[in-house]
Formats: sequence, C-alpha cells, structure tokens
Amino acid sequence: MIDEVSPGGPADVGGVKAGDTILEIDQHPIQTWTDMSEKVGESDGKQLAVVVKRDGTTESVLIVPKYDEGMKKWLMGVKKDTTRHSEAFTKKKYGFVEAVKKGTVENLKLCGLTLSVLKRLVSFDLSYKTLGGPIRIAQASALAAKSGLPDFLFFLCF
Repeated sequence: MIDEVSPGGPADVGGVKAGDTILEIDQHPIQTWTDMSEKVGESDGKQLAVVVKRDGTTESVLIVPKYDEGMKKWLMGVKKDTTRHSEAFTKKKYGFVEAVKKGTVENLKLCGLTLSVLKRLVSFDLSYKTLGGPIRIAQASALAAKSGLPDFLFFLCF
C-alpha cells in the first residue's frame, strides 16, 4: 500500500495516489514492497505498466521511473509507513531447510549492502556524515523495537 506519493515524481505524474495498492508491474504480480522495488530497479528507466487497486477497483497506469543519484537506484516516488500498516504484513513460516536457505540469502544481501556502503565511503561517493553514532543507533533501535520483537532482534543481530 502506498502511503505517500512524492509531488511531481514519476508515480504522481503516472496517476498513482496515496492509499493505492500496487498489484502488478509489467504483468508480474507484486506481493511485497521488495518485489516492487526490484521490478522498478530492473526497469533501467523504461516505462512500466502498473496495475493499482483503488477504492475496490483496479486501474492501469504508466510510470517512468527516475534515477536517484544519491541512492544510486531507480525510484517511482512512493513511500510506505510501516508503523501504520504493520497489521498488513503476513507472517510466513518455513521448514528448517527453507529457513536456512532464506536466512543465507538474507545474510548475503546484508553483507553485500554493508560492503557497498564501505566501498562508497572509501571512494568518496558517500559522505562520512551519513554514518550514525550512538544516538542514531539508539534512534534506529527504538524504531525497530516499536515495530515489534522480531524486527528488534533482527536489528540487533545485524
């Protein structure tokens, strides 16, 4: 569910509104925010056919993602508020083998992100001012704790 649409951004220009739920991008079902982010990232700025659910009906809109130099990725200009919609998340349980596989993939993804940030710091593509000290860590911990015990434990482990 989209909570906020950036004024003048690609989603706004395409006709997406706050409260819309994205169902499909280029005929690929979207089940999670990550699914949506990956599809937008793969677009390389090409026009996307997006199906949204609005007030019980579905609508098709066309969106051309915009590249953000600061984040180094393609964006649609939408945001979500996880604190408002935490009940919309579903808990999935996996068997031992599947859980180990998914845990490994997640750890590799997080290690990749960490190495990417370190690389950008060393190459001066990212300012050291973006790093947080104890106060920012405490703030992030508080947000994770508000989100629930699993998110807080995940944050602590990371």
